[in-house]
Amino acid sequence: MSASNSNRLSSDRLPSEQFEFERLQLRPDIEWIAQPNQSKWVARDPLSGAYFYFSEIEYAAAKLLCSGGLVDSVIKQLRLQFPNDHFTLAWLRSFASRLTAAHLLSPSSPQVSQSLAKPKRHSTFQRVLKILAIPLIVRVPLFNPARLLDKFQWLAKILFHPLTCIAMVATSMITAALVLGNVLESGASLLPNFSTMQGDRWLLLLLCYAVVKSLHELGHSLACARFRVDCQEIGLLFLFFTPCFYCDTTDSWKLRSKWQRAAIAAAGIYVELILASMAAVVWLSTREGTLHTIATSTMIVCSVGTLLINANPFLRYDGYYILSDVWGVPNLAEQSRDALWSLFVSSLSGRPAASSHLDANIWLLASFAVASACYRVFLSCTILWIAWTSLVPYGLGFIAVNILLVYLIGLVAMFARITKSTYRDLMLNGTLRFARVVVYCTAIIVLIAFLLEVPVSTFVAARAVTDFADKVPLFAPAQAELTSVANRSIDLAANTPLLKFNAPEKLIALGAVRGEIAVARQKLKQLEARSAIDEAVTFEIPTTREVISDLEAKESLLREELNALIVTSAKSGRLIAADHKLTSPLAFPQDVRLDLNPIAEGNIGCTIERGSLIAWFVPQQTPILTAIVAQEDVKLLSIGMEASCRWDSDLSTIQVGKIVRISPEPIRNTPTELHGDTYLISQRSASGRLLPESPHYEVTIALPEDEVTAHLKGSLASVRFRIASRTLFESAVRYIRLSFKPTY
Repeated sequence: MSASNSNRLSSDRLPSEQFEFERLQLRPDIEWIAQPNQSKWVARDPLSGAYFYFSEIEYAAAKLLCSGGLVDSVIKQLRLQFPNDHFTLAWLRSFASRLTAAHLLSPSSPQVSQSLAKPKRHSTFQRVLKILAIPLIVRVPLFNPARLLDKFQWLAKILFHPLTCIAMVATSMITAALVLGNVLESGASLLPNFSTMQGDRWLLLLLCYAVVKSLHELGHSLACARFRVDCQEIGLLFLFFTPCFYCDTTDSWKLRSKWQRAAIAAAGIYVELILASMAAVVWLSTREGTLHTIATSTMIVCSVGTLLINANPFLRYDGYYILSDVWGVPNLAEQSRDALWSLFVSSLSGRPAASSHLDANIWLLASFAVASACYRVFLSCTILWIAWTSLVPYGLGFIAVNILLVYLIGLVAMFARITKSTYRDLMLNGTLRFARVVVYCTAIIVLIAFLLEVPVSTFVAARAVTDFADKVPLFAPAQAELTSVANRSIDLAANTPLLKFNAPEKLIALGAVRGEIAVARQKLKQLEARSAIDEAVTFEIPTTREVISDLEAKESLLREELNALIVTSAKSGRLIAADHKLTSPLAFPQDVRLDLNPIAEGNIGCTIERGSLIAWFVPQQTPILTAIVAQEDVKLLSIGMEASCRWDSDLSTIQVGKIVRISPEPIRNTPTELHGDTYLISQRSASGRLLPESPHYEVTIALPEDEVTAHLKGSLASVRFRIASRTLFESAVRYIRLSFKPTY
């Protein structure tokens, strides 16, 4: 769908010489469609199928030009019809050129044809961009679906009936709430781990994307059938090398109702909403498997893709055309750029900004242009970052460099056009005010100086897990069976049994030793009694006493080991479970209860290997924080540096602590509490451990005792370390260097 550029009116004086346009004539086959209550006209070219917007002024100027006559008479008639606007020869010539370039005007003279309709020559920048640009979007026309859509009129009527739309929106809201509740309850992530996805899963995701986008385009076609608008073409679209169908809904501009045009533009999003609801029902009804994966992929494509791309008004997709229709601003992108340019020229020249040709408030349009430009810059940087991090590890960094080169050339071309337009609109017309230029240049110089010279406060952010400074580890004293665990929900008094173990083999060994001691003592009595009549027996007595002494020492050791099976507290405090799972002893078969935390109720009766960390005993609940800091940031920290701590459970309170320890080695696994945390992205190693993508280190933070508040062990917090100040330019350079560093 194409449209004419909105005219930019000028207040230049009319030259004294007369210029007569040769008899210009609008093509008689052009179809004109009036837009009610909008003072606009839509011109349709039946040969190319293109549509062009005309304002009331442009429509009147086109009719007057085609009547033939002196240019001054044409301008006078326009000024009579529109007394609040100023028309010049330059504007009229430009407008006639646009008519001819759009092939709506047929000059009767070859000379005028050559002057007004010269073939458009692409600039060097445009040719270079065309060579370097990657063909991410390729359209292949297939057939005209008019007859096919006639057979599906019944489906279009049902699908786009108001009651159906209300029911579908309500269903989507309910399913979305159910999915969100399921995710929050289970703690599972809806998004898959892309780093571990294999080729078949990627193929399945691409297949879901192709099917969803094809049904998206089918939704537009059915909406056209619902409102009796021709769908001129259905074809094959290769979007980012992924095949899907597309449809041409250009004829929707024939509709006089902006709400009907907006409905056709929103039909694809509506269909994706239905698909997302169906996929959510399947996802809620299934578990791990192919069908569950397909449902997950469909929900991701229909939700993330729709919100970020199709429904986004800053990109020329459905959201853009919906906003354009509802707002009543045709050529929204062009008009917003014209509004921004008019304000820029007005600020430099001092003359009022030309806004009569705009269909909305000039400030709102300019704000849209600024927001759109900012979003495109953000999107471009995101694409570059994704391309670099994704392609460099596979030796395809030249593709990312190619994309960067296209963006840089585009920026150069944009600044060249801005400079040329500034020179044409201000310098040649003599309306440039030197004082305003000085103010602009001074502001730019001050901004650059601020970016390069003025240091600003710089922080390093990290996530942290709450722990206790005075906790005492409790280990399994022997390979034994856990029989009892103290109450973890209350404070325990001193000398309270915390853990009780049972080791039957030690009881048996103790009984055997006691039996041996009894036999040895009986033997000693007999030897002492016989020594009075048999001197030879006297030599066996010392040996027997030695055996008894060894057996008594063994008995004492066994009693100590049995006493150690009851772990007691020397002070009052609380019992806290260890944050890991038990390992199965080699001498025992695998016990499913070992998957629980060590002192869980389900582990009562479970055999635990000697030396296993069972729990922690905390005499005084003095919390400390263990922050997980990235390698490039931990280099900037030092012992004694202050840290601002804000707990997730109490966002209104900030506590200031100090660094007391920085680990010399990176962590070996991601803390359990930070699994799935958006700040710390982790991936599973070959050994099955969950590790951060880049090396991270533990930084221990102690809090002042007079400001300590009670926090549960394992509660999460966000930490900020104030480091040496840097300029914004230095911060940007560091971020780019870290984000785009080569991957070997």
